[in-house]
Amino acid sequence: MNPIDRSSGSRRTEAESRSTEAERLNTEPRSRRTEAEIRDTEARRLSTEAESRNTEAERLSTEAESRNTEAESRNTEAESRSTEVRSRSTEAERLSTESRSLALRPFAKSDCLEAGCDEAGRGCLAGPVFAAAVILPCDFSHPLLNDSKQMSSKQRNLVRNVIERQAVAWAVARAEAEEVDRINILNASILAMHRAIALLSIAPEHLIIDGNRFKPYPKIPHTCFVKGDCRFASIAAASVLAKTHRDAYMEQQALLFPQYEWHTNKGYPTEAHRAAIAKWGVSPLHRKSFHLLPDPLLFCARILFFFCRLAFLVKLRTFVFFFSYRNLTT
Repeated sequence: MNPIDRSSGSRRTEAESRSTEAERLNTEPRSRRTEAEIRDTEARRLSTEAESRNTEAERLSTEAESRNTEAESRNTEAESRSTEVRSRSTEAERLSTESRSLALRPFAKSDCLEAGCDEAGRGCLAGPVFAAAVILPCDFSHPLLNDSKQMSSKQRNLVRNVIERQAVAWAVARAEAEEVDRINILNASILAMHRAIALLSIAPEHLIIDGNRFKPYPKIPHTCFVKGDCRFASIAAASVLAKTHRDAYMEQQALLFPQYEWHTNKGYPTEAHRAAIAKWGVSPLHRKSFHLLPDPLLFCARILFFFCRLAFLVKLRTFVFFFSYRNLTT
């Protein structure tokens, strides 16, 4: 080959190589720009997604706030309704109390000085029976005054203070457990009433008694009224005084005999009281003439009645089943 041809071929090859290198160098920036554009596009996409997520989070937050606001509104409305219900209930109780107070007659006879009498503790297993006698002013009234059994302890103590402060005269007396055992509970209750009447600072001209049994007090006529503590203010007042004084007495005795829990049961025949009697025996305040523990014969009779009733029910079901089966087969 001619040296001149070889030289020219080598130059063309070198030129082509340089051209290729130049093209490569030109292509690299474009490639880099393309990559940068792709990255920018991805970044914008990610930014757009982030904004979309933030927008969605804001929307959800707004919805949550709206729901919370709605819930608070409902709670406020519920509280308002509850307050209204309580207010109506309180008003109803007030009206009911006022109606009961107005329903109590001030006296049975308006032309004489009248005292109401009542007792407390007749059904107890322990402690004295208390009685009270009360002479009230003609214009006396109190919205809470009622039969003491229908009042709470707090109400009784509140009304007691009012009665003792405003009554024309009042007195409380008692008959001990030994007297209850000796002369029975009815006579002991009447005895306690007589003692309370005798203690009045002013002698009444007429007595109204709760119940249907009473022995005449010397030189003072009386009238008995069944459920008198729901009908006359002076009898209701006497029931409050007798109940509160007896409860206070039994709470004092509970300190000496804590095992019987008289501070809560006040001597009445609760299961806990009977269980304490079975465990610890009787105290000096217990009424020995009362059935302090369940009667074994009565218990056996109840068991026998239970089994007889059970047998009757079994026979009845057997008969019904047989009759139904017979009807189905026919």
